[in-house]
Amino acid sequence: MLRRLGYRRILPIANIILFIALVTIGAIQVNHSLGLRFRQVAYQEELPEGHPQATFVMPLAWTVAIAINVPATMLGALLAEIFQVGSNLAGLLCSMPFVLVLWNIVGRWLDRQLNILPRRVPSSATRIACWIGILLSAVLLAVGLMAFRSHGVLNADVVALALGWLLWSLLLLVMCVLTLQRRTLAPASPPTVAS
Repeated sequence: MLRRLGYRRILPIANIILFIALVTIGAIQVNHSLGLRFRQVAYQEELPEGHPQATFVMPLAWTVAIAINVPATMLGALLAEIFQVGSNLAGLLCSMPFVLVLWNIVGRWLDRQLNILPRRVPSSATRIACWIGILLSAVLLAVGLMAFRSHGVLNADVVALALGWLLWSLLLLVMCVLTLQRRTLAPASPPTVAS
């Protein structure tokens, strides 16, 4: 069944379901915490001067969703910024199409590596894209390591996002290197009969 469906179909469907579940859980957590804050403010007659405003805390479910899909959520955040979408939830929802595309690409690559799809020698355009990917992955790894080391406070959010960034950078490097090494598999020769 796996060979019939292939990772190019299984991974996008499984990851979009996981992404939607994590975003929904996070939205419920945000709504719950906002409701608690509003009730606390309603019971107070007045806030003391200099009372610090409550800061937004990223729900753990959203942090996990972002870490698993770093490239897709970066593109979704960029899209949300271009269209001036105001909320974090809307920014995550803008990432959904990119989650499907990202995991389709990873699944298609896996299918070729595992001979579920025909294995082909990379074309010239693919080789150029792979070399650009190798350079990009090196830059992303360096930026990720520098950002991780220079961050003053290491909390769960920072560690999860940094690990997601670094792992996706490494995955890009591995995918590009293995694609450059890909060769066409020769068809198996029929067994010879001894006379």
